[in-house]
Amino acid sequence: MARKPLLLVMLMLALGSPLARAQKDAGKPYGARDPKTCASRKAPENGPISAEQAAEYVACGYEGIDGFGSLVQVANVKVEVSKGRAFNINLDSNLKVDSSRLVYPIHGSFTLGYCRKLGAANQGENCMIKSQHNAVGECYQDTSGDWHCTMTDPAAVAQLNKPPLN
Repeated sequence: MARKPLLLVMLMLALGSPLARAQKDAGKPYGARDPKTCASRKAPENGPISAEQAAEYVACGYEGIDGFGSLVQVANVKVEVSKGRAFNINLDSNLKVDSSRLVYPIHGSFTLGYCRKLGAANQGENCMIKSQHNAVGECYQDTSGDWHCTMTDPAAVAQLNKPPLN
């Protein structure tokens, strides 16, 4: 029974837990910059997504305060976008995916950080950092026309007691 909570935590870290969207000075208690946000997720309205847009959507999709009270940050996002493919119910189980639009496989790299609030014992060493060198994922539009891009490297190794990704 003790394994279920650990499995849930690991699953949420792998898939990304729901994030509270950034507010001004949200990074301050963590000794970090504020989380990145996307002003809009509508571009492009038609046609394939660019690597630059995909990188922006990866970053703002991850960043924020997660359900555990950790600040989630990303840095050095590099994305390559593959040719779009048709929606596949076996691969694209997210219920928000607009099945009438193409899904774009992506791959690349980025650095992911989870930071605890600063305390007396962890000044500047309050983050777990994962360098994701071989990340894979996808970009898709939801039924509202908003773009979402996610990618992860399941083999990424965590480094503990690191500073925030400023």
